[in-house]
Amino acid sequence: MGTLEQTIFFGFVLVGPILSVLLTVLVLVARRQMRLLTRPLRPLPDPPPNVTVLIPCKDEGERISACLHSVLNQTYPDLQVIAIDDRSTDQTGQVMDSIAATDARLGVVHIPHGDLPAGWTGKCHALAQGVQSARGTWLMFVDSDVILQPDAVAAAIQRADRQDYDLLSLLPRIESHSFWEELIIPVAGAGLNFMFLVPLSNKNYCHHAFANGQFLLIRRNVYDKIGGHAAVMGMFGEDVAMARLVKSHGYKVRIAWGADFMAVRMYSTLTEIVRGWARQFFAPGRGSPWRIIFGFLLTLVLGFSWLAGGVWGLWSWWNSGWSWQRPGLWLAAAAANWVLLTWLLATVYRSSGNRARFAWAHPLALSMLLIIFIRAVRMCLDRQVQWRGTSYHARPAADGATIRS
Repeated sequence: MGTLEQTIFFGFVLVGPILSVLLTVLVLVARRQMRLLTRPLRPLPDPPPNVTVLIPCKDEGERISACLHSVLNQTYPDLQVIAIDDRSTDQTGQVMDSIAATDARLGVVHIPHGDLPAGWTGKCHALAQGVQSARGTWLMFVDSDVILQPDAVAAAIQRADRQDYDLLSLLPRIESHSFWEELIIPVAGAGLNFMFLVPLSNKNYCHHAFANGQFLLIRRNVYDKIGGHAAVMGMFGEDVAMARLVKSHGYKVRIAWGADFMAVRMYSTLTEIVRGWARQFFAPGRGSPWRIIFGFLLTLVLGFSWLAGGVWGLWSWWNSGWSWQRPGLWLAAAAANWVLLTWLLATVYRSSGNRARFAWAHPLALSMLLIIFIRAVRMCLDRQVQWRGTSYHARPAADGATIRS
């Protein structure tokens, strides 16, 4: 093996097997560091603070009932729930009203059809309207496709109050009911966590912050001091923007693994998965494509270097007169790369609450992730975003977003 080939071989080993092992360790360590909520729960503060749960919803008539009932079934003793019907064109508003008629804790805000105020995204505007009726000393923002366990609110408040957190956000268990969901979504979620350095949010010395808008708990006085949703009104990733803003003001931000306390089914079809996750990668970067391009290159190298090494090993074997001495090293390294990559992704699937056996299909999963990255980069370049039935033209990060139609 010549000097050049030796250099390439050692580089191949570094970006393949060794990187797979390192990333597996990082996944396990990050999950342990974010395991902040555990059972049995400790006692709540006496008296427990009032909590207002706000749920924005647009055209979710088939799913909003399950979400609302999971919130209203909380064991937490002092709860106000506000559901915001954000210009829905289906039966969402009627479902909300019918449930509110049976439970006095639920109030419904109906946002009339029409154009949004200049500079606002739909979700931020809906939540800003809902907060006006909130009386809680804690605000909890929950997406309409989330299902909470009965002790979710109690677990979050108990932990946040005891540790003096100002913002606490949870990562859910991913509900998957089809092949494409189980195959792609856990890998996409892991890619998002890695690219945006999610665990570093829990380090007070680090300015980095991340949050998940599917479950975001914040003190009302902190929310008001940072300017509320008006401060992030044009952000597609308003959850991340709010966490960054809270931390920049010197408040304590935490993100926790919440798989035992909440679940969500995000997208059900392949088209929805690709479009939806492209938006997920686009939003936290505020329109910048560089993290996404880095994610694309890392996925390409980590996910398919085993194939390049294996092909080169077979080519060398054929050209060397079927001698195994040199090709055997390449083939052994490629096999180790493949096995360790499968181990890494099995860890990812298990951590997200999905079946580890999908790791065997990682070439297909990572190929689809590359397609998602390409779509996300395209969104960064043309700045055209379709979100919940509204078309936006995204301006640079400092300006946020403007409504196009």
